[in-house]
Amino acid sequence: MLIANILLKSIVLPGAPVLFHVLLVIPTSIAAFAGLLGFIQLRLGLRESRILNFVIFAPLFAGLYGVGRMVGNSFAISWIQVGILFAISVFLLAFTAYLTKRVSKERIVTTIN
Repeated sequence: MLIANILLKSIVLPGAPVLFHVLLVIPTSIAAFAGLLGFIQLRLGLRESRILNFVIFAPLFAGLYGVGRMVGNSFAISWIQVGILFAISVFLLAFTAYLTKRVSKERIVTTIN
């Protein structure tokens, strides 16, 4: 946006879906994937989680690539795309929260030490 503002010498503002995506969907996605990775490392340990980290990161980057392909060369993104990505992020966050309830406190304490 900054480059577009400089090149066009006018103010270019993103649409509401782009702002919603940047301010809410992206942080929710980051929290969901970070929580899922943390749960896997608590549950399995570092050595065993290397392959599972790949299983988690591959869909994440594929999804990011897909979103980039959907958006194309513009700042335009539809509410449907934002809604789908937000729903997936919230589902993953809720799923991770459900899984972390199943981790015993003893496992967490022994992992920290």
